[in-house]
Amino acid sequence: MKVGRLLPGLATGVALLYFVGQAQAGALDEATRDCRAASAAGKIAACSHVIARVNDRAALLRAYNRRGLANVELGQYAEAIRDFSAVIRLNPDVAGYYDNRQNALRQLGRLPEALRDADAAVRLAPGYTFVLRGRALVYDAMGRFDLALADFTRAINLDSKDAGLRADRAKIFAKISRLDDAYSDLTTAISLDPSNAGLLKDRGLLLARYGEPAAARSDLLAYLVRQPGDAEATQALAALGPTPTPPAASSANQDSDTLDAKKKLVTEAVEAHENCLAAALVDITPYSAESAPTIVDVALDRCSKLAERRIAIGVAAFDMTREQASEIVNRKVAEMRNKMISAVVTARAELAKKQNGGPEAPRSGDGLPKGQPL
Repeated sequence: MKVGRLLPGLATGVALLYFVGQAQAGALDEATRDCRAASAAGKIAACSHVIARVNDRAALLRAYNRRGLANVELGQYAEAIRDFSAVIRLNPDVAGYYDNRQNALRQLGRLPEALRDADAAVRLAPGYTFVLRGRALVYDAMGRFDLALADFTRAINLDSKDAGLRADRAKIFAKISRLDDAYSDLTTAISLDPSNAGLLKDRGLLLARYGEPAAARSDLLAYLVRQPGDAEATQALAALGPTPTPPAASSANQDSDTLDAKKKLVTEAVEAHENCLAAALVDITPYSAESAPTIVDVALDRCSKLAERRIAIGVAAFDMTREQASEIVNRKVAEMRNKMISAVVTARAELAKKQNGGPEAPRSGDGLPKGQPL
């Protein structure tokens, strides 16, 4: 057979191999991206694809670690332990890898193994709060509350502004009936992170156990305004019973105090909603060519959760039905919508006037009623 007859087939084979190689490389690139950014189930599939096809140590380490975290997210702790073990074999000198594995081991109740990993993490990174927290959680699961308190306290000394550490330590204090210390930690945590509604729930439940029903009602009600429908908090509030009728001599003052507290909830919710809408207008208007009503509707959609919060307050604090509260809030929002449309039209007119020969045009959002109720 002549060589010349082989060349066309050889060229075709080389080209085919090239295109197959390119397709495989493209699939690997896509899997690498999904291993980083997909959903938990998507990460597991994508990271498995990467693990099966790469030899680079750093790429393998990342893929095993991300697949392990995805397995934890899905509650597949045995699979996560295998992945984190592979990570540690590739690099045994990173505290976070041991902390990841101890978490999965702890979830399965394999506490002695979890403690060994937690100890290793603390040895590798003694100045970091996350490893101390991890070991404290293991000690908590083992019922060794004194050691758990020691680690949480050491972590808080490293970072006194971490509300989560205070909340975690409060749970240990509560377990050993040091209720004053638990209350103090939760109160500090709330001051550090007032946006964390769960802290109000924790303190409300603690106060109910503490024998302070009035304070417990206040915290649980404030929590349910933000998180309506929480079964545990709702049951705890119901278990406190109805608000006791105050003595006749002081009933007027106590009724007034209760009403003032409810009005404060409403005022704070309205202000948060209005501030969100004002910020949304400032963010959207300078960069959008849409009509004023369209821009306003986008802003309303962006802040819809805060409108829902206002409805929840009406239901929880004023004994309204959802339909009654929705009717009131929707009417107020419709009034706000008209004002917002006028604000956008006015701001655009002023901006156009300045751009057509007036002073220097304002920067993004100037001319909008920023910081003012709409």
